[in-house]
Amino acid sequence: MNPTQLAPIADLLDYVATPIWINHQNRIVYINAAGLAMLAAEAGQVIGKSPLDFIHPDSRGIARDRIASLTQGGARVPPIVENFLRVDGSSFEVEATAWTIPYGGSSAIQASFVDLTARKLGEERDRLAGLIADVGNALTQGNSLAEMLQMCAESIVRRLDAAFARIWTLNDRQQVLELQASAGLYTHINGPHGLVPVGKFKIGLIAQERQAHLTNDVMHDARVGDREWARREGMISFAGYPLIVDKRLVGVAALFARRVLGPDTLDSLATIANGIGLGIDRKRNEIELRASEARKAAILESALDCIISIDHESHILEFNKSAEKTFGYLRDDVIGKVLPDLIIPPALRDLHRRGMAHYLATGEGPVLGTRIEITAMRADGSEFPIELAITRIPSDGPPLFTSTLRDITAAKRAQEDLNRAKEEAEDANKAKSAFLASMSHELRTPLNAIIGYGEMLQEEVEEMGVNSLAPDLRKIHAAGKHLLGLINDVLDLSKIEAGKMLVFFEDTDVKTIIEEVVNTVHPLVGKNGNNLIVDAGPDLGQMHTDVTKVRQSLFNLLSNAAKFTTSGIITLRATAEGAEHMIFTVSDTGIGMETEQLARLFTPFQQAEAGTSRHYGGTGLGLALTRHFCRILGGDVTARSDPGKGSVFTVRLPRNSMQESGQEPAASANAEPLSSGRDRGTVLVIDDDSNARDLVKRLLSKEGFHAETAANGPQGIEKARQLKPALITLDVMMPQMDGWAVLSALKSEPELATIPVIMLTMVDNRNLGYALGAADYLMKPVDREHLASVLRKYACGTPPCPVLIIDDDTDARHRLRKLLEGEGWQVEEAADGEEGLQKLDLRKPDLILLDLMMPRMDGFEFSLRLSRSDAWCRIPVVVLTAKDLTAEERALLNGHVERVLQKGAFSMEELLEEVRRTVGACVNPNRAGKS
Repeated sequence: MNPTQLAPIADLLDYVATPIWINHQNRIVYINAAGLAMLAAEAGQVIGKSPLDFIHPDSRGIARDRIASLTQGGARVPPIVENFLRVDGSSFEVEATAWTIPYGGSSAIQASFVDLTARKLGEERDRLAGLIADVGNALTQGNSLAEMLQMCAESIVRRLDAAFARIWTLNDRQQVLELQASAGLYTHINGPHGLVPVGKFKIGLIAQERQAHLTNDVMHDARVGDREWARREGMISFAGYPLIVDKRLVGVAALFARRVLGPDTLDSLATIANGIGLGIDRKRNEIELRASEARKAAILESALDCIISIDHESHILEFNKSAEKTFGYLRDDVIGKVLPDLIIPPALRDLHRRGMAHYLATGEGPVLGTRIEITAMRADGSEFPIELAITRIPSDGPPLFTSTLRDITAAKRAQEDLNRAKEEAEDANKAKSAFLASMSHELRTPLNAIIGYGEMLQEEVEEMGVNSLAPDLRKIHAAGKHLLGLINDVLDLSKIEAGKMLVFFEDTDVKTIIEEVVNTVHPLVGKNGNNLIVDAGPDLGQMHTDVTKVRQSLFNLLSNAAKFTTSGIITLRATAEGAEHMIFTVSDTGIGMETEQLARLFTPFQQAEAGTSRHYGGTGLGLALTRHFCRILGGDVTARSDPGKGSVFTVRLPRNSMQESGQEPAASANAEPLSSGRDRGTVLVIDDDSNARDLVKRLLSKEGFHAETAANGPQGIEKARQLKPALITLDVMMPQMDGWAVLSALKSEPELATIPVIMLTMVDNRNLGYALGAADYLMKPVDREHLASVLRKYACGTPPCPVLIIDDDTDARHRLRKLLEGEGWQVEEAADGEEGLQKLDLRKPDLILLDLMMPRMDGFEFSLRLSRSDAWCRIPVVVLTAKDLTAEERALLNGHVERVLQKGAFSMEELLEEVRRTVGACVNPNRAGKS
């Protein structure tokens, strides 16, 4: 065949669908229409060109070898896939077959081609479809995050014929990518790329930029750090994708391939990357949910409280271990069952159902979010108390509820035991107080005889001139007084411990206190040959304090110093510490104390050492009482000592003890009234009606009385304390604090209790206000001079005056008779209250001396009977008792009211007459007693 012979064949070949060209002497001399279409070229762009110009450089070596083989005598070469180039430079794959044909006296090479583009495209689509399916399965089937991602990486390598693929997840706290899966050429995950910081290397840059990085020319990619590795491994393409979910970076996926990755592949990889990101996020949420559920289950099962969850129909959804133990049911046996039927007692089940229905209808649940106490029921039917808290569980749809329950049986029992113990302690305290009161009576009664007979015998031997007996009798009298002092110390300490020690504040000169103490203690100081030095300036000023307790404290310290010092010096020093405090220092040159002795110095019933009380005597109460007294008054006492050299005690007290101590004053001994009134005395009018106050005040003023008013009870009590009026008129019906409450408060304070009170009331309730009636009372053993002064107070105008002694102690009656008859009284005796009433029927006395503790009818009952008799109620009564009286008992004996007048039932003249009579009776009680 020659070129001219080729023309008719060429026309025929143009109709052949298979691309064909003829190569002669390495030049294309013919190409049919299908061939030109395959190369996207015109004949002039192909004819005369070398066949190698249209073959991809990667395939030129193989093509050159095949051409040489045919030129050297080969008849045909088998089909082979080669990469071709179109005129525009784009590449595509073809399957080429070549053979030799005669041409112009020599041979030429004819080649036919099959364009594989469509086939490759179909195959790529099949691979991508398979990859998507594989990744979808992996995302749903992987048990763990690492397993799921490893399946994805392996599918990418297998389906896309990639060299290797890797997937990293982001550790957000540390901003580092952690390699989770690796498949293909490399399978390890703990190598140098196991941890990639965000922003470092090509993977870290993809994470930082959140942009995919794609290339089909790895060798010329600036982000490839090891190009020698890429050349050696034949890497052509790279694709890396950030894995983003809801704008959050969760990881990076990347692959290397030894072939070109087409647009469809890259697009599909982008979609797959999105799916992997979602899978990572979902898997992490699943893991966190499982962990959260595990934590909740652990908390639920380890909780000490019962936790029970129910739905809106009260079906049990959860029942923890504590609930099983408390109620006696197994969880599996109660799940799904109705709660009320199992743990709510029958009497309360309807209440539960109605409460649930009300909540579902209105959304109102009074018990939600609060703790309540209620009764529950165990599996055996027994009921027990629980503490219950109910909360609603946030959820879509019908409401769910969780109940936290606690068995409070033990707590209830403990509270009952605590209440019982408290009641027993209170009973014990009352018993102690009663015992102390009884013991004070039992101890002071014989002392009364000892001291009284001692005094009488001293007088008699002096009158008889038997002077030799006087020293012994004085010793008996002194011993009785000493014993009385010890008893008083014990009783004072008991009052302090019981919180019943009363404090009486008054103004006094410091110098006066010191002089009184020194005069009292001087004989004790001189007993052991000691000298007393007093160092007190002339201008020490005044104190507002309880003088008795200050005096007793200093006396205790000085007597203590005198006891433990022989032929030494005792110093009492008083100094002012600024304007607020006084310092009293008592020092001695006595035996002193060791450090361990100082530590227990102020402990009751203890002295410096065990042998001290045997050698020096004493109970060990003096210093303990001194400290108690000082602290009650807002101060303190401290001590320091050197063995063999002496001791120093320092008392620091505020000048105004009432402000510092926080104690409520029992009375103010010498408080000055705001107004002393005129000659006829001060009357305090307490009434909430301003018109009534004004009317009574004007009436009293015209008659020469000074009238002060108060608009309510508290104000009236305060004014009574300040004024110390001769009389009080008191309205009963008042707001805030009615007249009876005011009356009770007035009569509970010793300095107000003796003030006569006229009640003004619209309510006829006379018995409520009548007095039980005591004019005075004395503590046994009775001091002769004190009793004599009281008797003189009630002496009648024309002696001899009748007096009635009521006492079950025969000796006491005998001593009193002798004393009274010496004062000019006519004496009648009675052994108890009943006999006393009988004596009253025979003759009305001007005065009654009454013991409280007696058999059959005691002094309290006698006082009540006396107060209810119009004939006897005004007889003055002087109580003689060895009993420490309570505030309530004092109120009974002090007398409450003089008279009750009903508002609207008396005239102003009657009121005025009652005021004149009552005030007059206070001035001359003897005359009142005869009326």
